[in-house]
Amino acid sequence: MRVTAQRALGLSSLALLTLALAPDARAGGMEVGDTGAEALGRGGAFVAKADNPTAVNYNPAGFAKLRGHHIAISANAVHSMYDFTRASDSQRAVAGAAYPTISSTKPWFAAPLHMMATTDLGIFQHVTFAAGFYAPAAAGSAYPAEIEDSSGKKTSSPQRYDLVETGGLMLFPSVGVAFRPVDWLDIGLTFQWVITQVQAKTYGTASAACETAEDPGCDIVMDVEGQDLFAPTGSAGVLLRPTSNIEVGALLRLPSKSELSGKANVTVGASLKRMESYLKYPFIDPESPTLTLTNVYPLMMRLGARYIFRSGDEERGDIEANFTFENWAAASERVVTIDGKSMNKPMDPVVMDSRLKNTFGLRLGGSYRLRLLRSLDLVLRAGSFFETESTDVSDTSLQVLGARRIGLTGGIGLRWGRFALDTAYAHLFVPSRVVNQSSVTAQDFTSGGGGPVVGNGTYRASVDILSVQLSVAFGAGASPERYHDPEPLPEIKEPEEAPAADPTPDEALGFATSVEDDDDGVRAKGVAPAPATTPCTGALCFNPDEVLRSAPPAAATPAPARGATRAAAPREPLPIKDEVSALMGEDQLPVKDEVDQLMGKASRKIKRARRARRYRRARARRARRFSRARRAARDSLDHRSSWSRVRHAPRGARCIRRDDLGRCRAYRHHGRVYVSRR
Repeated sequence: MRVTAQRALGLSSLALLTLALAPDARAGGMEVGDTGAEALGRGGAFVAKADNPTAVNYNPAGFAKLRGHHIAISANAVHSMYDFTRASDSQRAVAGAAYPTISSTKPWFAAPLHMMATTDLGIFQHVTFAAGFYAPAAAGSAYPAEIEDSSGKKTSSPQRYDLVETGGLMLFPSVGVAFRPVDWLDIGLTFQWVITQVQAKTYGTASAACETAEDPGCDIVMDVEGQDLFAPTGSAGVLLRPTSNIEVGALLRLPSKSELSGKANVTVGASLKRMESYLKYPFIDPESPTLTLTNVYPLMMRLGARYIFRSGDEERGDIEANFTFENWAAASERVVTIDGKSMNKPMDPVVMDSRLKNTFGLRLGGSYRLRLLRSLDLVLRAGSFFETESTDVSDTSLQVLGARRIGLTGGIGLRWGRFALDTAYAHLFVPSRVVNQSSVTAQDFTSGGGGPVVGNGTYRASVDILSVQLSVAFGAGASPERYHDPEPLPEIKEPEEAPAADPTPDEALGFATSVEDDDDGVRAKGVAPAPATTPCTGALCFNPDEVLRSAPPAAATPAPARGATRAAAPREPLPIKDEVSALMGEDQLPVKDEVDQLMGKASRKIKRARRARRYRRARARRARRFSRARRAARDSLDHRSSWSRVRHAPRGARCIRRDDLGRCRAYRHHGRVYVSRR
């Protein structure tokens, strides 16, 4: 027993290696979905659009699209169900007992994921600055350490050697700048650092000290807390606009390496406590040693292209496709260093390999905007995405959601002036995994770290994400196309000149070809100026201007008497009338007579309209007088018992009846009616 214990405690640092899988959010494993409601509603296809402050996670070059000052706050609520039904081992198979299905005790996880602001300081036309922070779309996990069997007795849970609880916080504080050197190119750069804080609880065992391999009396429980406040990294993005309907974007984010420092509180089972009393040196000295854990966040690349549907110069909708690559294989190994002694010997650093794989993803999504009111728009979004698996089937565990995943997303947004409210929902379909040859084993002190296999079984997962985002824009130029597009000005086209037709004889001589009578009066149509010269044909050849000049002036005709009809007033014919009649025929009616007739009709219409207007005004005056008389009579009838005839109205009385000359005949004062006797 003593030799076995010494061997076990010499390898006690291996028990802490289970922490290496738990502390960070993994895009290929624990990270699910995307950040920002607008991007999530589009299935994460936001690299080429990138037109709000959440672009820091997709393409910082998109900041160049934002004029004025913009603020965006976004939060995700994640409901993650990751169940595990462990396969029965040989002992349970003989007894006919099966392991129960273990589900997460904390399926909901919520956190503010984005708080970013951008500004051009009100002075730059082609430069935008950004600052804020965001967090990856991760969710913590918690599973029971004890469960109740069918008889109500508490027993240790079968998954405790894989995972019990992980949590913490990871933030990316960021400062960035984007500029537009030419109209078709945007470039963005960000400097970021990673803040990581970890809480985890894991189990190990010393099976040689007990009769059975998974005896709870030989468990070793570790509660760990660690943090790293500064791990630098950065990203660069670019946006190209080859045409007004096509945009292409790309993002490159550099890897980061964190050194988490903290302490581990170690608790041993009852059987190990009894064994420790026979030993000269304790298991771990001190009981809460300081540890350091390296954590690598991988390199990431995003590529995207979108096609824009426009109505004139206004963007109505778009469709976008993205490709993503995450280099998780380079971030699989991590190092755990424990500043303590085991059996009076220093603990050596240990390298842990999580056996992660590089992941690839495809995203497709788009949006369409509907104008509800002048300054209120409704934006509809939809999308989907696909991500490859991050672990092999044999490496499946509760610590990493390693299966491939397919997601369907949708979202709704409201644009009201400078405010925007966006919501999105996403559901992830994760296929079940049945593992028969698992590489996941319990960390065992006495076997050099390779204890009993605990990863065989069936894994089922589903994830639902609800996201909300609030954005506001203000300042000069802070109403870009995505918030409110002014109505495009109508295109003014110059009227096309119709080819001139050959003039008729009437038009050639300067006479109206027709006369039109409408509500605006009489108008002559088809009037064309007479040509300077008239072509001569045969023996008749003359110039109308010469005829007009040579014609003797008309004799002054006295004005007709008042009341005489128009026919009684003689009228001299036009000087050119005889020549026109000779050319065009005696049966041609002079246009002037027809104009005079129509003018007479128009004047009669005007007179009738004036009489009707005077009649309507008189009726309105009579109606108003009648209404006042009715009100006065009603008031008099209501207060007939309180009439008083007076010569002079009391002070402060109100007139309620006037005669035709406007003099007041009845007054009201304090509920009484006074009638004037004058």
